[in-house]
Amino acid sequence: MGSADVDVFYARGILSNEQVDGVLSLGMADYLDAYRIDSAEVTSEHMFKAKTAWDVELSRHIGDIQFHAQAGTVRPPVNLILAQDISCAVVGFLLANQLDHPQIRDIRFVVVQTEYRHHGILNRMIRALVEEYSVITLDCKNESYFRSAGFVVTGKLGNHTTMQLGALSGSVSPPTSNL
Repeated sequence: MGSADVDVFYARGILSNEQVDGVLSLGMADYLDAYRIDSAEVTSEHMFKAKTAWDVELSRHIGDIQFHAQAGTVRPPVNLILAQDISCAVVGFLLANQLDHPQIRDIRFVVVQTEYRHHGILNRMIRALVEEYSVITLDCKNESYFRSAGFVVTGKLGNHTTMQLGALSGSVSPPTSNL
């Protein structure tokens, strides 16, 4: 199973039920994986509230994507890039929102299923976003993944690092490493 066995594409139409379920279940699996790292720092009540908020936010974004697909919005304010294996199962996704400028997107969720990591899928999803938008921003806990994709640190937000790729007045080079 390599990068060639996975199709990476913009989800511009109505998502199938399988795609919606795949994104939601993969998003929740990533949430649980991310919070295992911090489990000593938070209570189970905090984790439950955060999990609920995460699920609600991801579900809201999926609803926005479906709405804009039905409306035929050419450049929707929410973008979804899917990675599907040869059986059409969702093995990764990148969800980004428009910020203050139509050429700026903020990555809100990015997930690649564990067994598909280190095959370039994350970079392919980022490249798809970079092909249409000048500036990509995000905040993350592990900046090394995104540094190797060309992002630079722009600040700190709690225990997260804020990062950016590209500039409105300059050119954007697509990532080249094999994340």
